[in-house]
Amino acid sequence: MPPRFLKQSLRGFEPYVPGLQPPDGEDWIKLNTNESPYPPSPRVIEALREAIGESLRLYPPPMADPAAGALAASHGLDPAWVRLGNGEDELIAMCFRAFAGAGERVAFTWPTYPLLEPLCGIHEAVPSPHPLGKGWSLPQSFADDEAPLKFLVNPNSPTGTWYGREEVEGVVASAKGVIVLDEAYVDFAPESRLDLLESHDNLLILRTMSKAYALAGMRIGFAFGHPDLLAALDTVKDSYNLDRLSIVAAKAAAEDRGHRDRMVSRVIADREWFAGELQALDFLVSPTSRLPGLADLGQLRLHPPTRRRRGRVGLRRPEGAPHTGPLLHQGAPRWLAADHHRHPRAARQGAPRDHRDPPGMSDAKTREDAWALVTEFTQSETLKRHMLSVEASMRAYARRFGADEERWAIVGLIHDFDYERFPTEHPHSNVRILRERGWPEDLILDAYSHGDTGLERDTPIRKAIFAVDEMSGFVIACALVKPDKSVGSVEPAGVRKKMKDKAFARAVHREELVAGAELLGVPFDEHVATVRDALKPIAAQLGLQP
Repeated sequence: MPPRFLKQSLRGFEPYVPGLQPPDGEDWIKLNTNESPYPPSPRVIEALREAIGESLRLYPPPMADPAAGALAASHGLDPAWVRLGNGEDELIAMCFRAFAGAGERVAFTWPTYPLLEPLCGIHEAVPSPHPLGKGWSLPQSFADDEAPLKFLVNPNSPTGTWYGREEVEGVVASAKGVIVLDEAYVDFAPESRLDLLESHDNLLILRTMSKAYALAGMRIGFAFGHPDLLAALDTVKDSYNLDRLSIVAAKAAAEDRGHRDRMVSRVIADREWFAGELQALDFLVSPTSRLPGLADLGQLRLHPPTRRRRGRVGLRRPEGAPHTGPLLHQGAPRWLAADHHRHPRAARQGAPRDHRDPPGMSDAKTREDAWALVTEFTQSETLKRHMLSVEASMRAYARRFGADEERWAIVGLIHDFDYERFPTEHPHSNVRILRERGWPEDLILDAYSHGDTGLERDTPIRKAIFAVDEMSGFVIACALVKPDKSVGSVEPAGVRKKMKDKAFARAVHREELVAGAELLGVPFDEHVATVRDALKPIAAQLGLQP
């Protein structure tokens, strides 16, 4: 289009340039747009297959109600507090249309998501950037800015920094207008700020399904906020902004939180591994709460099989490498090491590595310390009983393997202490809290390994915590339906029968019951009996009979 046809405010305008997408079929390990290296939930794929049919002739639900309901349920909110958009970018643009008029300021920190400044040009708003301070800290000028619309990206892109509750609430409380908290990468961070929604009706939290849900190709964003604030977005949204298939995919993804949690754990494990490998090559790696982190690569030059051009940063997939999985593990550090300008070694803030601390590290913590954590963070008696049952089962296997019974018991007791308070961040919040309190790293990582975290279960204690976590809960469930509620009356054959009943204890993953016994190298029936017998001495504490 000849420039003379453009409105005056867009002449000389530089639009946002999205990351280059190589054609499908080219084997790139893409680094430029932070897409998930893992596939979406199988439930999403199946739901999409079922949705492709004659109903595509009909317009979709205008408010994407099925997806909004599923997202509300998975985040503990009322559906009235949820809206969806055609990607998070559309929701950001809707905020410009609803809350910032021509000539009004829109404030944001810098550097941050580069879409914000071009949107100011499109909507004839005045950009008000606030450079981040030392260590990427939030500048006071940002909190003081009285702009009617402000954006805070947390964790921030591209710095990877994550701001805690006090910092975020300070910005929200001081805002004269709407504050938009962009949490596109929050799944990889310690915690969300959903806890601020009820007390701040000017707060809008934006999320995406492009990262943690591996649905970048579906363009699904969602917003949490006070219904009155969301009503303002409704006035400027397109009539049918999400198509039928996107709504189906969003609903299925929201309902399969287990898959999302497993993917997040794998990505975090990959991130920590990669950070450690870079540090081993003397790169300076910034502490990060998002993917993939920030590193000072000095005068790094990427060699074949790599390519780097404007808008394209990626690695050619090594011959024979899988199309899913921890792709960067396929020798990337070897290529990086081939010819990089080494930065002087600095004091490292070591990434969480899978290592063993020297003997005696765990001796500083006792069973009393572990129980104090449980009672501090957990109110639910049911959850406390679960941790007690895992503790008892870990003691039994410690005796069986001739290991340190107290150490194994502590790992069993603390593995879920954070779950009630931080259900969406568990087990990563477990690690964060224990490190803040100076717990030994060996205990932290052994407890962390019970989930799908990417840590190797290569020691007896890690095999045991994985094996007894699900089994202890299932044995208790079997005992509760017995007429006498007796743990001793639970037999392996009865457990096998109950496993076939999908409606019974549906939260327990049947495949993990079997996989745990196999990992331990213990016959399944013997594994059931070991856990059952371990629970008999504490039956009264579990609300059962011996």
